Amino acid sequence: MSENSFPFRRETRMDIIAIPVTAPGAPLQPVPVDRAKLAEYGVTSFEWSNPTQMMVWLRGWQGQSQPAAIAKQGHNLAPGAKETKTTQYPDFVAVVASDEPDIRCLDDQGGFLYPNRVVYMTYGGGV
Repeated sequence: MSENSFPFRRETRMDIIAIPVTAPGAPLQPVPVDRAKLAEYGVTSFEWSNPTQMMVWLRGWQGQSQPAAIAKQGHNLAPGAKETKTTQYPDFVAVVASDEPDIRCLDDQGGFLYPNRVVYMTYGGGV
């Protein structure tokens, strides 16, 4: 468990959310979150895992306006990592890849190396 994580118990009435990974600079692919269920079930946190080969950033927001797809804003997660964070009840979540010198996600021509990848998020509570 990383220093930013804490014990977690999944709320089994909530589905695991697969969030598409957006290439740096591309429009985000937002996934809706059912805020009413989050409140009804009393969830306090989310666990997310990154099975990809990329450094990724998770962003959540409320309302219909969509933020820009800017890497290095939100929560970051290294390739193969899993973390638990407290939640702020977003309406939408999205993930953007970050092209790092030692963890590349773009080729030399700027093409996205890993299309059609997802990270996973589930809601629950700390124990």
